[in-house]
Formats: sequence, structure tokens, C-alpha cells
Amino acid sequence: MDYLRCIEEAINYIENNLEVELNYQDIAKVAGISNSYFQQIFKMVCGLTLGEYIRKRKLTKAAIDILMKNESVTTIAFKYGYSSDGFTRVFKKNYGCNPSSLKDISQITLFNRFDIKKFVEGEIMNYRVVEKYSFELLGYKKHLNCNLEERIEKVTEMWLETRKKQYELLKYRKSNDIRWLEVSTNLTENEFDHYISVDTKETSEDFEKIIIPKKDYAVFKTENCSYPTAIYMDLRKQIFSKGFENSKYELDDGLEVVIDYWYPDINDKKRRYIEIWIPIRNNISV
Repeated sequence: MDYLRCIEEAINYIENNLEVELNYQDIAKVAGISNSYFQQIFKMVCGLTLGEYIRKRKLTKAAIDILMKNESVTTIAFKYGYSSDGFTRVFKKNYGCNPSSLKDISQITLFNRFDIKKFVEGEIMNYRVVEKYSFELLGYKKHLNCNLEERIEKVTEMWLETRKKQYELLKYRKSNDIRWLEVSTNLTENEFDHYISVDTKETSEDFEKIIIPKKDYAVFKTENCSYPTAIYMDLRKQIFSKGFENSKYELDDGLEVVIDYWYPDINDKKRRYIEIWIPIRNNISV
């Protein structure tokens, strides 16, 4: 599936409907991608969450209307879905002035629509396809409230704040296994559940059992380095912008699994890497 084309179609839909209330499910449907994956892809490609992009575009169109049209600020606010007071507050936060004072400002910075043609695609990505039978994980979760941009920061905080649980969990991991497995579920734009787990069939009253169903996965790997978490988000951006271009595969519903190959010995730390397992299916249109 050409995800850049899907994003472009979604942006066209947004641009044609800025004067009405936009529903995220409807936008994802136009793109032909499930809502949760679409919001991830949109953020990775455009650099903003879907909500942030829509807000900035509405405010830009509103600013242009104030400058170019003989309409009251209240009328323009209602046109783009704001109350009068709400519009003034958001507008001032974005432009540093009240809407009624905009014509007195010598220069403002407008937020233009995202131009997919100017998006730098880079090199073709390499990945391997794995048919993975159902397997079991044992771990713990935390409900995280944040937007997609803050996701890596919140997950890092979770790792740092739950060291005791990780040490307790280690006794269920095989002695020669260096992997930590992470799974995110119930993803929305502003919250999700995140699991830190190990690969084991053992059970414990202190931890949750996580069942990963049988799926085909595309497996993407970071470079080997001391701290692959620093380049992890760059890899995600590449995956969702061009990972399956001209491929017989496309994204499928299912749990995305992140596997951290974290060599504990300081002499081996440059061997560390992260794999991102993305559920896929055959693209029958190819």
C-alpha cells in the first residue's frame, strides 16, 4: 500500500472540510487505514498529530479570513468550530495577539498544508517477513496519557520508574535470553496501555499474561549501537512513511511488538538493537 498517497488523500479531505467538524474515523476511512494506525502514520510523516494539524490549519484559514474578508471575528470563529471566547484564547496562544488586533500586526507565520511531494523519502527500506505462531508473554502494564509526540518520553519514564518490577520479572526469563518485549494496546491520539514483558509460558499472580495471536509480521531492525532507543523513532517514521511502498504487503490489524535486544554486559552494549514487528497481510491489489 502507498501510504504517502493515503496521507495525501486524507489531507485533501481535511482541506475540503475545515469549516465543518472533522471526525478522525472518517478521515482514516478516506485514507483506507484503520484509525489507530492512521494516526501513527500521520504523525510520523507530517510531524504533528492529526488534531494538531487540523487545529493549525483551521487557525491559518481563520487568520486569512480576518485579513481578507469583511466578516466579524465571531462569524469566523463559528465558521471554524470555535466559540467566540475559545477562539480568542487559542488564536492568541498561536499568534500572540487577539484576532481583532491581527490587522495591526506587520507579519505573522501561517501554517501551510503539508506538501506530500516535498516529503523526502530516502532509501528503500529492508525488512524480513516472519510467519509467527501464537505466543505468550508475561509482564505488567501502565496506562499512559500523552499524545503521540510524547510517546517515547512516557515509555522511557515507565522503564525508569518500574525498575523493581523488571528485576522481579527477570526470574521468569530464560537465562540466555537478553530480550525485553514491549506491546502497546488501546491506542488513541492521547492515551494507550503499554506493556513491558518477557517471553515465557510461566504464570504469576504478580504479572499479566499477554497472548499474541498468530500473524504475519514485517520485522524492521535498528542499527546496532549502545542506545538504539535514540534512533528508534526515526525508524518508526520511515516504516510508516515508506516501509511498504511497491510491496505485496500492507498493514494489518493486530498488536505491534517491539523487541529490545539489550545486552547487559558493558563490553557488548554496542551490539544492542531494537526490532519492530508490524502485523501485515497480503495486498491483493498488487
